[in-house]
Amino acid sequence: MYKKIWEKIKENDVITIFGHVIPDGDCYGSQLGLKNAILENFPDKKVYALGSGLPKFFPLIGEMDKVDDEVIKSSLAIIVDTANLNRIEDQRYSLSKEIIKIDHHLLQDHFGEPEVIINDKISCTQIIGDMLISLNIPFGKATALPLFLGLVTDSGRFLYQPIPENAYRVAGALSNTGIDIQSLYDLLY
Repeated sequence: MYKKIWEKIKENDVITIFGHVIPDGDCYGSQLGLKNAILENFPDKKVYALGSGLPKFFPLIGEMDKVDDEVIKSSLAIIVDTANLNRIEDQRYSLSKEIIKIDHHLLQDHFGEPEVIINDKISCTQIIGDMLISLNIPFGKATALPLFLGLVTDSGRFLYQPIPENAYRVAGALSNTGIDIQSLYDLLY
């Protein structure tokens, strides 16, 4: 399933990444982490994370993008951390030529091909991190920090039990890039 996502990413030159209304750390982190992972591996692609994001984290992690409808119409849309269509923050996702869904919530609406829903992951960022690790896709700090934000916030700083072993493996791989976890915690707490 991960390979199908990455193949679709390889096939498309324009990619838009959408999340849910009232974004949290997992939604925002998934959007920016995936955007940065794609750009780190395909610097010539046009990749946009759309929505309001978490402005408090913009100086540390990055701002959201603004694009017109024509960009979306030419794009592969990737919808992250969202189980149902009416919760997608920017409803222009429907203009895109194709949709991929990556989520960890219980199934509500079927949409996207591939549609990757893995309920035993604590966050969507864990799924994205696991995909990068499993496919041996290189990534650096720009990808790791937003993904780590999503893991930390959706797990309650790894306090919400049970925490799957894979979450720790992903967290370890993200922290091994040398990300500044203390700066993230300072903003978060």
